[in-house]
Amino acid sequence: MEVGLPDLPPDYYWLGQMNLFVECPSAGLWQTFLGYQPLQILFDGEYNRSEYTIPQHVQDVLNGDFDDCKFIIDVSSNSAYTPILLDGGGFVP
Repeated sequence: MEVGLPDLPPDYYWLGQMNLFVECPSAGLWQTFLGYQPLQILFDGEYNRSEYTIPQHVQDVLNGDFDDCKFIIDVSSNSAYTPILLDGGGFVP
């Protein structure tokens, strides 16, 4: 997934964080945490690649025959430095 950050002033304070969860109720998977990305360590004024490792048991569910699976992206950010943009989500081997 690509995370686009705004241009930031040199003395900015806490920018934010992003958490990724997956949920698939029919498979018994509820808000399973996949990873955390602090935004302040990314480059401002451009898009940054953010990757998460999906555990095997979650991969097995996602490869199964379930139609209610979804990813939940939780972005907490300082409203003084918005917007935070997301683009290009996908899977890589």
